[in-house]
Amino acid sequence: MKFKRCLALLLMAVILGSLLAGCASETDISSLAGFTMPEQLKTIKSGTVAENDRVCLSWDLDTSSLRLEDKLTGEIWSTIPYGYLQGEAAGSNYVKNGLRSSLYITYEDGEKHVEMENNSFRHAQYIAAQKIEGGVQLTYYFSNAEISVPVKYTLEEDGMSATVDVKNITEGKYKILSVSLLPFFCSAENSAENYLFVPSGSGALMMTDDAERSTRRYSEPVYGVDASETPVFSNTARNTVRLPVFGAKNGRNAMLAMITSGAEMATVNAVAGDEQYGYSAAYATFALRGLATTYTGNSWGGSNTVKQYTADVVNVDPSVRYVLLEKKDADYNEMAAAYRAYLRKTAGLKEGVETPDLMLTVLGGVPVRELFMGVPYETMSVMTSLAEAQNILSDLKTKTDASMVVNLKGYGSTGLEAGMLGGGFEVDSAFGGQEALDDLTAWCESNQVSSFLDYDLVCYRESGNGFSVRDSAITAAMIRAKYYDYDIVTHQQTGEAMYLANRYTMAKSAQKVAGLAKEQGTTGAGISTLSNMAYSDYHSRNYYCKAHMSDDVQRMIDALKAAGLQTFGTQANDYAAVKLDYIYDTPMESSGFFALDMDIPFYQMVFRGSVGLSGGAINLAQDPRTEFLKTIATGSSLGYTLCGSAERDVLLGKHSAVGSSIYSGLSPQIIEYTKQAQPLLDQIRGAAIVSYEKNGNVSRTEFDNGVVLYVNYGLTPVRTELGTLEALSFRFQ
Repeated sequence: MKFKRCLALLLMAVILGSLLAGCASETDISSLAGFTMPEQLKTIKSGTVAENDRVCLSWDLDTSSLRLEDKLTGEIWSTIPYGYLQGEAAGSNYVKNGLRSSLYITYEDGEKHVEMENNSFRHAQYIAAQKIEGGVQLTYYFSNAEISVPVKYTLEEDGMSATVDVKNITEGKYKILSVSLLPFFCSAENSAENYLFVPSGSGALMMTDDAERSTRRYSEPVYGVDASETPVFSNTARNTVRLPVFGAKNGRNAMLAMITSGAEMATVNAVAGDEQYGYSAAYATFALRGLATTYTGNSWGGSNTVKQYTADVVNVDPSVRYVLLEKKDADYNEMAAAYRAYLRKTAGLKEGVETPDLMLTVLGGVPVRELFMGVPYETMSVMTSLAEAQNILSDLKTKTDASMVVNLKGYGSTGLEAGMLGGGFEVDSAFGGQEALDDLTAWCESNQVSSFLDYDLVCYRESGNGFSVRDSAITAAMIRAKYYDYDIVTHQQTGEAMYLANRYTMAKSAQKVAGLAKEQGTTGAGISTLSNMAYSDYHSRNYYCKAHMSDDVQRMIDALKAAGLQTFGTQANDYAAVKLDYIYDTPMESSGFFALDMDIPFYQMVFRGSVGLSGGAINLAQDPRTEFLKTIATGSSLGYTLCGSAERDVLLGKHSAVGSSIYSGLSPQIIEYTKQAQPLLDQIRGAAIVSYEKNGNVSRTEFDNGVVLYVNYGLTPVRTELGTLEALSFRFQ
């Protein structure tokens, strides 16, 4: 044991060195050069600027627009919608400012603290085009704002990339805050047959019709709202953006846009069905300066907001790659296939990864306050001891022979509450301690069940085990970043604030997990919060606007894998998803905004067959049968959250949902649903989804091994190519 611990310590030191060595370094540019208009205004003439066998990129001086021709389909995509250019290219100022602008910027008057927006058609006094290798650079001179923005447009094998050259932006009396790239390049004519794809939650479509509905607008930040910001109110039940992609289907052609740099700083926007424009479009906006928002009370009992931006800009060049889809009549299925292929090529996304039958979360306990002779003290309310967890797993294995993965959650010193970072990194004695964990992991190994302890490497409330709250991230206002839970009814902050670990502390905590998890005997380490939270840390300009979160998280997962551990996340962002072995609770629906017309399982279409996926916890859903069918429709593992028992104080607190997790009451359903799902899962263990469609209450999923699956969510039988499908059931062949 002594040798084993020494070996673990040596491994920890090596891993920490690799983690910290990989941290992003500061660049020499911390502030932008002063704005000046060039003495000689020169620009290249109209014509082709880059070309390959598939696509041709050309510049049009008269309209200051770029055109990308797909030689395969003959389709022309333009930074000003091509159909509009072929007409009179006229309309109101509102239409011209929208359709004819290839760049929007926002900026701040530092003295008046007023935010303003400019568009390139109306406000860019001059747009200079300069030939560069593989494309063209356009520099937009907003003389009234005293800001210039260079953007490089370069040809790709199947499309084009647009990259903002941040370090060469210039500014004068105003400070640039954000840029929006090519707002009408990824666009579709308004029509009931066309649509936009946006990455809300699992994914969603926005139809582009304008005849009977008013304009719909959508906007969500990639990877969610910056967790270091602490709004007074926040929605607790909204899915967020996990993938930095968007797209448009226009007639028989389609385009997918992928944010390839600066995704953490991005917001995906879309406008659909604007009758004046005649076109619908999706685009990305990138924050270039960090923001601190202060809330102050007013005499009406409400709050005012005061915004404070950083003096420096980010050190990341935002970039979007626009891919022209090859297939005629391409749709969101081809968009998902294109993104999956991109991740395989650039991020090593795996293939043929088998999906288990069950992915279970077993809840340990919650600290509660008790009285002893009138003196309050804190004790652990144990919901599931490690011995009870083994009994639950053994019972399920005996009755179903299911392949299983188990997440042991809340087994640290503060249970399900955020106490010390990583829950103290050791199993609390109240659950049986290391000896009971050894027994459980030995049973798991002999029964081929992967077991994980879930470590929160992001949120913590108290110092301990070498990690101090003084090591937390800081906001743009130079105060410690705090994170709150929010009430499900009032949406107000509730409970005690949690601190967010700074990037160095996160790396150090990953090193500790790598050294201890193997010694503890589990198959691997769960990093739920680390996989799905993105936030800023203004200790360094590297981390303004959530920047480089993806790089840091990927290094940590690599370090855990180097220590021989498997990893899982929960609702993982794409940069974590490509590295993980399992993903719990994958998003099964969008955020539900009124602008969205149809949910699609785009997330599962990208990752199914490349990582083990579960649907949402069936027992915690409002309608368990529907949640089960959603899980089936994507060929995902059945997800359940379980515990042995729950005391009254726990049920009356914020963990009231555990009342729906007690295994004794759930076991008949789990056994029945598992037996229903196993024949399907046996046929598609490592298969990817090649197509998904839903008409009315019936969905059809096809996998790359030829299996076709129908699911009927309705209350009446329906006819399918596989025969009559009863209500609330599924069939495959």
